[in-house]
Amino acid sequence: MIGPSDPLGWARQPRSTAAIRAVFELSTKDRSLRAIWAALVAAGVATADGKPLAIWDGGQWVTV
Repeated sequence: MIGPSDPLGWARQPRSTAAIRAVFELSTKDRSLRAIWAALVAAGVATADGKPLAIWDGGQWVTV
């Protein structure tokens, strides 16, 4: 069985507000997720305090 090509793809392009919250919470413990979280905040996907602003729909960011 072959897994996803990017095991952290769910974090780089979160498809739900729950995924965004998970990245926010896990970023306090995991250095790689901390970098992903910083990129999401810089892209305007979420605020620095964890509020989701957009989710990935498979092709583009959609405002929540």
